[in-house]
Amino acid sequence: MVSHSVFAHHIGSNFGGAGNIVRIVDNSQADIFANHQLFRGAASRANEDIGIDGWQGAKDMNKAIQSFYEKILPNKFLAQYPIMQYSSDEKAVLGNKNEVVTKMENGKNIITLNEKAVAKGNQIFIPWENEDKEKEGKIYHWNPEGGTTTWELPDSWSNVTTVKLYELSDEGKKEVTSEVIQKDGNRVTINAKAKTGYVLYKDKVAQKDMKTADTMEWSSGSPVKDMGFDSHNFDEWKPSSSAENTDHITIENNEIGNSHLYIKGENDGKVTQTLTGLIPGQTYAASVWCITDDGRKASIEVQNGDEVAVNYMNRSNVTYGVHHNDKYKTKAQRMQVRFTALSDSATLTLSAAKGKDAQSIVDFDDVRVVKVDPSTNPDPKNIRIGKILKIQIRDGVHLYLRNLINLIYHRKIL
Repeated sequence: MVSHSVFAHHIGSNFGGAGNIVRIVDNSQADIFANHQLFRGAASRANEDIGIDGWQGAKDMNKAIQSFYEKILPNKFLAQYPIMQYSSDEKAVLGNKNEVVTKMENGKNIITLNEKAVAKGNQIFIPWENEDKEKEGKIYHWNPEGGTTTWELPDSWSNVTTVKLYELSDEGKKEVTSEVIQKDGNRVTINAKAKTGYVLYKDKVAQKDMKTADTMEWSSGSPVKDMGFDSHNFDEWKPSSSAENTDHITIENNEIGNSHLYIKGENDGKVTQTLTGLIPGQTYAASVWCITDDGRKASIEVQNGDEVAVNYMNRSNVTYGVHHNDKYKTKAQRMQVRFTALSDSATLTLSAAKGKDAQSIVDFDDVRVVKVDPSTNPDPKNIRIGKILKIQIRDGVHLYLRNLINLIYHRKIL
């Protein structure tokens, strides 16, 4: 069956003791192999360094990006070439012209293409097909420690007179200044930031390929736009405050690289967005993750014609206990309101009251507006525990919330 499988959910390396033989045969045909010092790749799908949404405990975008450059990208580069020689775990030769070598030197994996290094340990300089399908049309660079490194350009770049380097982030490509990269003959020297991805082009990138967070259409098809604050701007969410300015209302990445909306300090603040594309007569649930300081009121509100649906919290005192979620082991809780649309639009507001001091923070993430069956609307006067425990308990939007040790906490429906 191995020869008929191009992908494996549970990857393994032995295949009944024939692992190396299978890799020799299918290295460039199938994505079924486990991590190896010569071929890299993910160690396991149950790995906190691979993934971003909480599955198997993996929720750190920063770790996932690092694993991409140091493990996944080299692995996929090598997977483009058939294995020609592989007799030990210290060296393998790949490619129809024996042009690729991966070997161990002093405990470090070195990968070369036509005798030019493309990976020196976790320092990466890997050529890849560009947006115009040109082979080796761009080169990815990564240096975990940061600093200056010098690399030989691929043979296919021998006639290139100038090069352009772009820094990569969740906000898109950003061209760096000429001081960061110097070309000398067929060599380039790059002064990189630590743990930052870069891509090198032969010329300036066409505008059509310069995707940035500003130019992306976020949350296409949803009544609420930019639901995860991924744009890093306030084009969709309009900030306001009773203070003189809104500098304390920001969109920033948190410690695991996920963009959140923050309302900081002593001043109040709110962001507002017009929901569009609603169906009159349809019931919707609007919800958001929130963490607030003890005593500071944080709210979600929908102005629906003359009707107002509002919910709030004024403390975050329970550690969220549902696995496979990026909110696991945080104090986040999900706030929700329900409303039946009176027209095709409504106004959604996320707000925070004044904080007690400069260190006070209200944290919002992942707004959702979805259709729901009105018969599932929570009614505190007509509720049965057996029923409520079956309905969306993982989001904490009904009467109960699960904590780390699987205790079910009662919570008030407002």
